[in-house]
Amino acid sequence: MNERLGREYFEDLYAKFPDPWNFETSEYERRKYRRTLESLDGRKFRRALEAGCSIGVFTEMLAPHCGELIAVDASDRAVSAARKRLESFSHLRVERRTLPEEMPEGAFDLIIASEVLYYLDREAMLDTLRIFENSLVSGGLLLAVHWRKETKTYPLRGDEVHDLIRSNTRLDHTKSESEPEYRLDLFERGSGGASLRDASGVGSRERNGGDIIAVEVPGRVWRESVERGGGSIWEEKVGDTPTPEASGSERIAKRAERVPPDSRRL
Repeated sequence: MNERLGREYFEDLYAKFPDPWNFETSEYERRKYRRTLESLDGRKFRRALEAGCSIGVFTEMLAPHCGELIAVDASDRAVSAARKRLESFSHLRVERRTLPEEMPEGAFDLIIASEVLYYLDREAMLDTLRIFENSLVSGGLLLAVHWRKETKTYPLRGDEVHDLIRSNTRLDHTKSESEPEYRLDLFERGSGGASLRDASGVGSRERNGGDIIAVEVPGRVWRESVERGGGSIWEEKVGDTPTPEASGSERIAKRAERVPPDSRRL
């Protein structure tokens, strides 16, 4: 396992590439950002935290959904660029912080960790998870989104991060999606309704080119998904678990791995 990536790594990276992952121009990022916001189901948040905001492209999209938003990043250069982009938002603060050691004080009803937790080693990632859990109000959400492909320098892969969260969290696991490029998982503190974690297993969806491949949640709660007009309609049912005719691994067509000019995740 590679060592945890520290502040110096990111300062050097932003010194060479002001937008290291093409956040401003990448269609992949735009699709992922849209889906990230859609997963919140139009909810408005009183106080939110974005961990690893980079130059603030997604922060700008998230801001209208929050009464107060704190966006943090380990790099001074990234923070400076984000502040310029977001200066028109009076309810938003961009701060240079290293997580988990410099976690902002106070409680949040939304914490977003997008493309950030795999920079940590296993111990630091689990420490961060505990701090996030303790910082959420009842009904608050933790949303994790990470690139799934192999990287050259990161201590953890995206799937490893999400598996560690799922197996160690005290939060209810309410939504899980797996795209070829990224994985998204949503967790809630003190959820009163049925959650995927309540079902003695976790369901997820695998997509290939927009088609649902397999959906399965062992236990009494299972979900179906139907693609209509480019959107997703989820239906929750209580009853016996459906059995797909073929497993996701059998039905998912092999796709060419997306590798942008910056090698996506360096």
